[in-house]
Amino acid sequence: MARGGPIAFAPLFVPLTLRRVTVGLKLHLPRRAIPSRWFPPVPHGFRVPLSRRPALLPTLLAVSLTAVMLLRPVYGPDGEEMTDFTLDYLNHAAQRILGLPEQPGTTARTRFPEIVPTGIFDFYRRAFGGGAAETFDVNYQADGLDNYYHLAAQRCGEVLVVSFTDTANQPRTPVEIALRESQAAEQAARAEAQRQRFYDVLMTLPAQVATYHGPDLIYNFVSPRYQRYFGTHVLLGRSLREVLPELEDQGVAALLDRVYQTGEPYHGQEVELWLDSGGGGPRQQVFLNPFFYPLRDAGNLARVEELPVAGLVSKPHTKEKLDTILKLHFQRQFLT
Repeated sequence: MARGGPIAFAPLFVPLTLRRVTVGLKLHLPRRAIPSRWFPPVPHGFRVPLSRRPALLPTLLAVSLTAVMLLRPVYGPDGEEMTDFTLDYLNHAAQRILGLPEQPGTTARTRFPEIVPTGIFDFYRRAFGGGAAETFDVNYQADGLDNYYHLAAQRCGEVLVVSFTDTANQPRTPVEIALRESQAAEQAARAEAQRQRFYDVLMTLPAQVATYHGPDLIYNFVSPRYQRYFGTHVLLGRSLREVLPELEDQGVAALLDRVYQTGEPYHGQEVELWLDSGGGGPRQQVFLNPFFYPLRDAGNLARVEELPVAGLVSKPHTKEKLDTILKLHFQRQFLT
């Protein structure tokens, strides 16, 4: 025995094989005689292995600043070709970036059709089929998104785990700033060209045309035919109720309000109205086929367009006389 205090003994079970009989001998050896590699050090504070903590993964996903989603492949009729991915799960960060709930209940291509031409869908299929981790960078400007995204994906069993971040909260490089400015200028030029074409069409339509902006129905466009009916009266910048207060008690203003609020168009046939087109004079009886149509700007109802295609016909005419006048009107417009 060595000096220096008591010696701790550790039991050691040594199996010995004699022909077909196994004999176990329990020996008591000093612990200091057993190699230290047989007793690996225990980490400080270690209690339960991470794999045995079921609440750890949901908590990690909930607090992660990186977006994570689980995609499940959808196959075609042959059961082999991968045609889409269902959006099974989105953590909080993914919900914030994509504007979707935790379980969207739809597929990737249905909600984001531009993932096909941008190469994201092929990236998903490649990552799921290969099994190894894959990365992909993309500038995605469609389906309500507009950012640069860094994606990483790897298959885990029957789902594809996708992690991604955007650059919304990161400083943009000079190249990215210049690209965005160029794209914004191009989009503005296209929008202006479309507005000009729309304006040209309204100016040449064979009808009295006006557009109204906002809930107060402010005139912001009047065609020459519409303006001629009101003479020298200034219409632009004034509300419909100010110019034609008599439309209030005849229900027309309420119809326009409903079109503005609901976005549903209205089309009337041979509607009888009494209008004071001269301002301060007697009201005249007219028959109109009004068409009130909502115009949308960037997804929001912006203004209402009135297209009374039959023109304005005055008082002493019966319906039969009105039909005759309308026929003559269209003959002059389209046959001469």
